[in-house]
Amino acid sequence: MTDTNDVIKLNPEKNIKLKLTQRQVNIALNELISDGYNVDLPNDLEYLNTACNSLELTESYRESLAIFSKANVLPDESIVWLQDDLRAALWFDHYSYKYKHNLSFFWGNYSADFQNNLITCFDLTNIISLDRDGSEYHDYNIEWKRNFMNEAKSLYNKVLTTPQDLEWLDRKSEKQIFWAHSYLSKYGYLIENPLFLSNDLSTYYIQICASLDALDIFGHRNNHPYRMSLHKKEIIRKMRNAWTQRRFQGKRDAETAQEHFLTRRHMNRLKKLASEYGVSSAEYLQQLIDEAYNSTE
Repeated sequence: MTDTNDVIKLNPEKNIKLKLTQRQVNIALNELISDGYNVDLPNDLEYLNTACNSLELTESYRESLAIFSKANVLPDESIVWLQDDLRAALWFDHYSYKYKHNLSFFWGNYSADFQNNLITCFDLTNIISLDRDGSEYHDYNIEWKRNFMNEAKSLYNKVLTTPQDLEWLDRKSEKQIFWAHSYLSKYGYLIENPLFLSNDLSTYYIQICASLDALDIFGHRNNHPYRMSLHKKEIIRKMRNAWTQRRFQGKRDAETAQEHFLTRRHMNRLKKLASEYGVSSAEYLQQLIDEAYNSTE
């Protein structure tokens, strides 16, 4: 039997558990790394508490870490517009590029999910500030971030491309959406991120819309009424005209093909019937084929 004197006394500080949100946990782990501790980021609250126990951090250190982490994260309501809206998140990521080099934004790879990674990177960004003696130091500068986020949200709401300017774009047309995506990419207007991948028609459409939204981010001042720039109008006009020409060419090619396998008499009859129904000869011919096919089933 083990003697009671040989029983190891538990360290009461190992029973202390921090209570933080996931975003606050990320800040805490980042601070531990800054203080020279070997911890892995990103990770969850359980990992953080286990790490604090393994490192035998004092109660006062943990309390300071918790207070610091809570004080240096924007409230969830400040970032929910990015978390819940992929179009807004893509736009914000592109908008932030303007500030990266001058203000030390740092985008790392913390999550495979684009939106979660975007928010984590923004939370962990250290802003360059000047001390009284003029020397630079890095901190989370929460007030600056709050202002930055609010200004970005306000600007986004103003430059958002209206439904009227997008009505020519059929979000359910695979052919048109893939064409529009390729068009913007070809001319350098498509906004991209290494962690964002368009994997279905809806995300292709969202990326297209976000790219059009981003065309006016640098030419508008928040304290002025917004009017779409001539630059953006011209891009949308050229894009719309290019699609119209493509559709017209497709119809013309279809009519040319019909002339190869129909006599002139039947071609004229087809055009007359199509005109009476208000459709193209190709569309009328397709309807006849579909009706005949369906009647055999």
